[in-house]
Amino acid sequence: MAKKLGPTFGREVHKAGLNGKEFAWTKDGEITGRQNLSAAENAKLDALINQHDPTKTATPLEISDRQYFQQLAIENVITQNQAIDAVAGKSIPPSMAQYIQKLLPDQQFDAQMLFGGAILVRRDNSYVDGYRDFMGWTPEYMDQVFQRAAQIGKGPTPPVAEIKPEQ
Repeated sequence: MAKKLGPTFGREVHKAGLNGKEFAWTKDGEITGRQNLSAAENAKLDALINQHDPTKTATPLEISDRQYFQQLAIENVITQNQAIDAVAGKSIPPSMAQYIQKLLPDQQFDAQMLFGGAILVRRDNSYVDGYRDFMGWTPEYMDQVFQRAAQIGKGPTPPVAEIKPEQ
């Protein structure tokens, strides 16, 4: 029986340089199109499958600014009020403002636009990684922040008090 392939396998294939090759896989681990790969590429694919953890959760490439700032507040990186102000476009949280001040002058505007006005925040954005480094976080921790943030708003709808029309 073939090894199951989880949601991160596609990114692992891309990172290994096998993207764009004419082969496919199923989540049950069936690989088709191996004949289109060279011996070296097949060996690389075998190594990738052996190292693959099918239980690993994929890190979303992008989340909304609300999810990003709300998760940073949940993580106690910024306050709830700072998160609300950031999403409303009123201000950039102090730790981000400090990071931006450390950038080269020609980079500061781009970073301010990202943290002060982006609707979507991408995990692969260089300023997101720069802020991560500034805060002393590992890439794995930032992946976890994005994974947790992506779940915000996906839970059950909270109950709302019943509003009865006036008679």
